[in-house]
Amino acid sequence: MALAASLSFIPVVAFLFGLNALDTYKLLTFRRVLLAVAAGCVAALFCYPLNTFGFVRLGPAHAIFGAPVIEEIAKAAYVLWMVARFRVGFPVDAAVTGFAGGAGFALVENLVYLYQLPPLDSAMVWVVRGLGTAMMHGATTAIVGVVAVTVAARSWLGRVAGTLAALAVAIGIHGIYNWGALPPLERTAVVLLTLPALLGVVFWQSERTLAAWLHGKLDLDIALLRLIDSGDFGTSPQGRYLAFARGGVSAGSRRRHDVPGSLVGGIERQVQGRFVAR
Repeated sequence: MALAASLSFIPVVAFLFGLNALDTYKLLTFRRVLLAVAAGCVAALFCYPLNTFGFVRLGPAHAIFGAPVIEEIAKAAYVLWMVARFRVGFPVDAAVTGFAGGAGFALVENLVYLYQLPPLDSAMVWVVRGLGTAMMHGATTAIVGVVAVTVAARSWLGRVAGTLAALAVAIGIHGIYNWGALPPLERTAVVLLTLPALLGVVFWQSERTLAAWLHGKLDLDIALLRLIDSGDFGTSPQGRYLAFARGGVSAGSRRRHDVPGSLVGGIERQVQGRFVAR
């Protein structure tokens, strides 16, 4: 049984460490990754009684229409909180945080199945589960985190719409996987061929974005944020131009809250999320 538990989770842990290794700038500490795993474990414990009730009321249909909704929202809660609190500022960090949360969820879920299901003779069943279902849990939550960071600088409506759309995609992937249209081995193959490749593209693009910002815009963003904090933004050339463009802010405005929230929020998410709120 211990061997089965290891086989069901080792592939997920290996992939998680692989994602973390691909993060060139290591902006997430190992402690943050472990906290994300712990949050995923808590999410799984939270979902267990809800899913139990759902299976009693809906039967097997709950696995397709109920469990994906409950589990994806619960798994995404932590990474969305991290984004909202400026603790995650780039897609690569969101992907690692989200996948770590999904890995923690998968750990608890696999242990529950291990003790509830009848003993299985083939260890390959648990390998398939580790590479399939657990990988799906991590990847779907990573997708939600990546989208949440990507739309973070938009308006309130844009952030909500983008996050809900990402959750819908995650729920859809989860529901289709649980539907079982393909045998378990084929489902695992599809997951391994698509979701890791998608996360790889996200990592590549995020690394390019982060490198460009660090080598080009970081100093300018920090200087602008300091100017806003000093109270002299309204009398600066940038402040006067912005006041003229908006037509509703006096050129002598000196208070920080007179500066558009989208401007302050966008800069702070870049600077504070990466270097202050560690």
